Parts: sequence; structure tokens; C-alpha cells
Amino acid sequence: MKIAFGCDPNAIGLTDAYQTERAQLSNDANIVAFGAQVTGIQLAQKLLTEYLSHTYIDGARSSPKVLAISDYENGSC
Repeated sequence: MKIAFGCDPNAIGLTDAYQTERAQLSNDANIVAFGAQVTGIQLAQKLLTEYLSHTYIDGARSSPKVLAISDYENGSC
């Protein structure tokens, strides 16, 4: 997936508005997933619109955690 995506994929499954907001603001997620048996089409569309309205802010409160995970994944720890 890393080769196909072109960078480090950071995926998260979304089922509600709070997860959607935190996926961008806290986790810097760049891939989202929806469960077909859990999330209907209209809710998935609404959650995707909400997800795309947020942007990760480097230097925010969650940045050290995101950096630590990234370092671990890249073998820098």
C-alpha cells in the first residue's frame, strides 16, 4: 500500500462525527474506511464531507504522538 499510495498511509475507520473530526485533527489520517454493514451510503457521504473539511495542524497538541508513531513505523525509535 505504501508504494501505491506514494507516502506513509495512515488509515482509520470512521463511524461517527467525533471519529471523523479526530481522524484529521489528532491522527493525521490520509486514508478513511467505512464499513458497509455498519455505515449507510448517506452517512458515509456526510462523514467524508466532514473529514475533508478538517486539516491536520502540524505543531498542535497531538503532533508529538503522531511523530512518535511515524518514527516507530519508519524504524527510527
